[in-house]
Amino acid sequence: MSPGLDHVVKPLRSGLGPDTLIVDLDLSVRAFARVDKLGIKTLDQLTSVDPAVLLKIPGFGNKSLYHVASVLEDYLRTLSFSELAKYSRTVQYWWPYMSNPRAFLSPREVKIEVDDPKWTIQNLPLSNRALACLAAAAVNNLDDLAQRFPAEIRSFGPFGKKFLIELAHFLQEYFDSIGPMSSNLYPKTHEAWMRYAQKPLSGRSAVTDYPKRVREGTASLAELLRYFLAAQGSKKSEILVRRFGLTPGARPQTLAAIGRDIYLTRERIRQISSQSQKKFAKLVRRTRPDLVRSLLEYFSPVSVATISEVLDGIPELTCHGLFNDAACARMLIGELSPGVHPIDPPKCLWTSIPSVTPDFYAEVVRTAKSVLHGISLDLDTLAVKTSRRIRRYDECDIESVKKIIEKIPDVFILELSGEVTIVSPVSQNQPDRRKAFAYDYIKEQGVPIQISEIFEAMQETEPALLPESPTLQSAKQSIKSLIERDERFAWAGMSTFGLREWGYESGVTSIGAAAVHLLRTAGESLTFSELEGALSQLYKVKPSSIRAALKAEDGKRVAKDTEGKWFAVR
Repeated sequence: MSPGLDHVVKPLRSGLGPDTLIVDLDLSVRAFARVDKLGIKTLDQLTSVDPAVLLKIPGFGNKSLYHVASVLEDYLRTLSFSELAKYSRTVQYWWPYMSNPRAFLSPREVKIEVDDPKWTIQNLPLSNRALACLAAAAVNNLDDLAQRFPAEIRSFGPFGKKFLIELAHFLQEYFDSIGPMSSNLYPKTHEAWMRYAQKPLSGRSAVTDYPKRVREGTASLAELLRYFLAAQGSKKSEILVRRFGLTPGARPQTLAAIGRDIYLTRERIRQISSQSQKKFAKLVRRTRPDLVRSLLEYFSPVSVATISEVLDGIPELTCHGLFNDAACARMLIGELSPGVHPIDPPKCLWTSIPSVTPDFYAEVVRTAKSVLHGISLDLDTLAVKTSRRIRRYDECDIESVKKIIEKIPDVFILELSGEVTIVSPVSQNQPDRRKAFAYDYIKEQGVPIQISEIFEAMQETEPALLPESPTLQSAKQSIKSLIERDERFAWAGMSTFGLREWGYESGVTSIGAAAVHLLRTAGESLTFSELEGALSQLYKVKPSSIRAALKAEDGKRVAKDTEGKWFAVR
């Protein structure tokens, strides 16, 4: 049941039909403009629209979505159960946003879902701790729960008000299905539970807010993710999709790249993506516990596995083309099974062995490169030599080293010679690959980029390109030196670079030089605001930096006229 919608759905609208024009509906100006933008003219066309599509339209938020949902709900209530069969997909799409979606179930479905007192507590989407506490209270079904007071239930475990409200909403559906007799059947407890039921469920992530397939645990992972993204809102869903690269064919984006488009800080983007990731994992754990068991069973005999191997071993993790399978798996695996963790920055290699950590992975890569300096070795010999150098003599550690070397992309070349795998170092020039990566990334973003963001993108997508330096600062400085010596790049601010093809002048390496060049090119005096506007189009600099640079150049290469405008000194 969607909270807080009684004022939207009452009174019931009349005269609605499939040919009713959208312009005749009492939609708000904002909602009508966005719906009309999709070319939707009639109510029948509106029933086929997915809410997720509407949420992607700029300016169409949850308030407009609930308004449209109330119109659809009023229309569907005028239909018989036989006529509702045509709109089964509409009910499935709009279920989370309707005030009383149970009204569209057939009498048989209502009886099975709510009315049966023998519907066990185990079928409720609750946490394992909550189920254990209810079992300790001898609550086995809805009838048992309705006979207990909320305070009595709370005494059996560390239950908070939020949990009691959730239970009260289950019981409210049960009481509504019984009708006026519910207060006679449960005269002592009915009023107590209804006081909790009047309070709204917090958030939109409660399982009770999702369609029946989700609550019954029969929805696929792709369906769960689609419902979850629709319930999160346009901004949060966009951050999650872009951060993990959930769209087919897309790659994960850095925090800085997402924040630049949405006008949020890197830290806020990180917080939102992390919170959404945990919420979705919680939804999957509660509705699809079989996935958690499958993950634990898969990793118990496996030392190190790639994402593709995990997807082959657990087909339930695939999204059937609706989302990026590998990205969805990377987002879920660690949260579903805390014992399973990634060991490489792109999160392509996963393990359940506690001793195999990201530091272990980095040490294996560094040592294996040193062992292979200028030579080639077979895989078994290289694994043994690498294990000895890092002082890991256990057979399990040697097998993990072998798996890591075998599965690292773009670092070693593996060739099969008979029954032996020969390992050779990658011979491609690494500095050229780093410059090519930086050029492609800056061109893809379309704006000047700081060295720290280029380094972050390289670390997350192609860590094999990172320079082998003792500190992060020295590694960033190494990449900066490469870019500064390449003619394709141009200085665009403090540790920031753009592309020469965008119109940057060669030889400009400071904001003072950029201001002088701009004044000489203009051929006339410019005010400070005009200077700032022109410079900000190409360079990522602050007004205070421009003002300080002009002050330093005053009397040397630039000067002020009597009107306070700046001009270049010839």
